[in-house]
Amino acid sequence: MQIKSKKTDRPGIEAVFELSWEEFEPYYKKALLEARETTAIKGFRKGKAPLWAVLEYAGEEKILMSAAEKAVNKHCFNYIKGEQIEAILPPKAEILKLAAKNPFIFKVEIETYPEINLPDYKQIAAEIKIEKQVVKGEEVEETLEWIRRSRAQFEELKRPAEKGDFLSIEYSSPRLENNKVFQDSFILGKGGFPSGFEDSLVGCSAGEEKTIEAVLPKRKALKEKAVEEKALFKVKVKNVQKIKLPELNDAFAKTLGSFNSLKALKESIRDGIEEEKKLQAKRAVREEIIKEIAAKSSCKLPSRLLKAEKLRLMEEFKETVEKNSGKPFEEQIKNMGKTLSQISASMEKEAAESLKRRLVLRAIGRKEKIQVSDQEAEALANEHLAKYPYPEKIKEVDPAKLTGYYKEAVYIEKVFNLLEKYVSDNSDNN
Repeated sequence: MQIKSKKTDRPGIEAVFELSWEEFEPYYKKALLEARETTAIKGFRKGKAPLWAVLEYAGEEKILMSAAEKAVNKHCFNYIKGEQIEAILPPKAEILKLAAKNPFIFKVEIETYPEINLPDYKQIAAEIKIEKQVVKGEEVEETLEWIRRSRAQFEELKRPAEKGDFLSIEYSSPRLENNKVFQDSFILGKGGFPSGFEDSLVGCSAGEEKTIEAVLPKRKALKEKAVEEKALFKVKVKNVQKIKLPELNDAFAKTLGSFNSLKALKESIRDGIEEEKKLQAKRAVREEIIKEIAAKSSCKLPSRLLKAEKLRLMEEFKETVEKNSGKPFEEQIKNMGKTLSQISASMEKEAAESLKRRLVLRAIGRKEKIQVSDQEAEALANEHLAKYPYPEKIKEVDPAKLTGYYKEAVYIEKVFNLLEKYVSDNSDNN
């Protein structure tokens, strides 16, 4: 067998394989025998027909193609393994010559991880500072007030609505989803409706209906000044209620769990806010670290991997749009005045940046000899399956893909943990 290979600018390797007929014939015979086992030929029991009859019935082209597939898979796998090539996606194969009694020639294109010129990533990480997280007193009070309102009781009112009352309404407008009827409940004066909407409800009683004109938020069309628009709303007040808020004291705190006092509740709220702020700060630091390192790194992005990343982002965007709008994706982007090709083109830069960051993190991990064992990934995959919300669909989950996902996730986490050590050291010294 002859193999001629060369590097490509994808980046990757292009290899042309040539097998003599003698080298290819075993695959041909195996394909013929397999066809005999699966082909029903009149006059013969399945699996017992003579090979000439199988060849005549199935056709030589089908047998040759089956043999070619077997040969390509085996020799491509052996080549990648023997040359220790890190293929990022399954190779693309192309048959160049396939005929009985002739050499079999095929070409494979193997995309590989690119060479990445990394900057001094440790220094970049060390220059990033973590801001000390401070929880303000008003943040604690706002959260406590939210908890208090969530435990509120309501009393039906017979009088007309006043600001501060709790209203339940249904409303519609020709400007909103073709007059679709919406339901909402809110504190009058704090509902966040367009200007003039809530003021018009002051004085309305339960069961009352009226038409309201309200000013919509200004919007700016392309190359135009912001314009103010008005819209008519048909509103029905379903009920008017008075909010009875519980008194903030130790007794209230005890109803919320293992809190002995209001002070203990406030301390717990403060701790929770602080923890959330730390998580947000950590995400921000990680974003800044990889953004700076990637910006100062250089590499050639693999074309097929870039295409796959763009497709992934498009699927995520589609899922988000349909979830938020409740409409088919194509209909919603049409309402946005966009085409599918425009949306796709807008994701070119985002896909390139996302892919580059992943490749840079991978390159840092390889340089730092970071490894993730199969046991680590399998443990997380099993934990995921144990908590899977749809037990009846567990069989549909591909264990290998799930383990692979967690292996990459743990790998990236370890790389970030390494980089964060330099950020922490720098923070401690300032």
